[in-house]
Amino acid sequence: MPARLCDERTVIDYIAGSSDLSALINTGQAHAKEVGDGNLNLLVLVQDGTRGLVVKQTLPYVRSDHSWAVTEDSIFAEARGLDAASTYATRYAPRYFGLDASRKLVVEEDLSQWQVWRSTLNQRIITPYAARDAGRFIADLAYHTSYFGAGEQEVQRAAAAAANPEIEQITEDLIFTEPYYGHDHNSWEPAANDEVEALRRDSVRTKVAELKYEFLTRAEALLHGDLHTNSIFVRRPVELDGDNASETDTNAPHVKVFDFEFGVYGPVSFDLGVLWGNVLLAQAREYALANAGGSEDRAASAYGDWLLSLYTESWNGFEQEFRRLSAHRVNRIFTAEFVGQWIARTLRYAAGFAGAEAVRRTIGWAKVADIETLPTNEKIRATRFALTASKTLIEGFQDIASAQDIRDVVETTASRLGAAEGNDD
Repeated sequence: MPARLCDERTVIDYIAGSSDLSALINTGQAHAKEVGDGNLNLLVLVQDGTRGLVVKQTLPYVRSDHSWAVTEDSIFAEARGLDAASTYATRYAPRYFGLDASRKLVVEEDLSQWQVWRSTLNQRIITPYAARDAGRFIADLAYHTSYFGAGEQEVQRAAAAAANPEIEQITEDLIFTEPYYGHDHNSWEPAANDEVEALRRDSVRTKVAELKYEFLTRAEALLHGDLHTNSIFVRRPVELDGDNASETDTNAPHVKVFDFEFGVYGPVSFDLGVLWGNVLLAQAREYALANAGGSEDRAASAYGDWLLSLYTESWNGFEQEFRRLSAHRVNRIFTAEFVGQWIARTLRYAAGFAGAEAVRRTIGWAKVADIETLPTNEKIRATRFALTASKTLIEGFQDIASAQDIRDVVETTASRLGAAEGNDD
């Protein structure tokens, strides 16, 4: 039987009925607001003017389609992810106040003073060190929940407990299957038909199959599972001011990661790839806007350069943090050379997953504001850019040897498409 759902009125009564939660907020002065925009959960923000809490509860259906029933058990993945992140990546996770298994809800820290990263990206705002800390978050979670940081039996038991076939199936279908065939979830501007058809060649499908098999079979660490830029809060951003954008406190955490309901055991490269795929979508938006009638000015150019730097910044954050942690690896047989080989492999597959994620978000279900909010001509330009760069990454991910290689793919795509548009004129 589905759990009784909270609303803006009953959630305050729920908090008041818990001595632990009511100690965190003045329920007599509190007000509540439903702030969720996702498809699988209710998200209610409760504030008393000084303090706040967030109550997240799973829905028994997809919000945009109530006939699509889904398991409410994703809340247990949410709880596992919050618990692991708040334990192993404390600096980059919200405070976690617990799970109510019977009501299928969790309670966590109010982070409304932070801003969603996708929103700041779409406003062309530079957020220093956010990519670095996103990479560090992935490394912290990966090390502590994998064979590098935990014993074999501990990892195997945790992986078994985290199995969530229904939620995994959503990822498998939306990212690795549906965009490459005809499906009702797919849609795009007809002007991008050639780019879509190019993704449906057997040579591309075979590379996607390799990525899907990696996701299905490589249960090496607990993943966030959906680490796009709408699942990352960033610190109050520094507005771009010529070349003077800066952040003085480099040691403070610059991200807070949330929304763990897609968390399963899988390849660490997947979290990196989903992050990079959404960076690519931000670059598709920037490419479209910068080429819309010669509007690229000095500030926009500086912003574009910063976007291009995010692959290296996030990768360096991940690699440096993982190497630091793995100096104390549990399995002695995992030599430094083996760690290096594992890191190189992780980079390669992350590049492929980036392409698959960007394809899904461009033509599949659950598209993103980066492209969808553009005027039609710019939307077409951004779509063609995202699909072209993604196809290159999918086809060539096994040849990726550095984060610079991914940046090169993006820059080459921009140059090639820009030249083609110029010839069309």
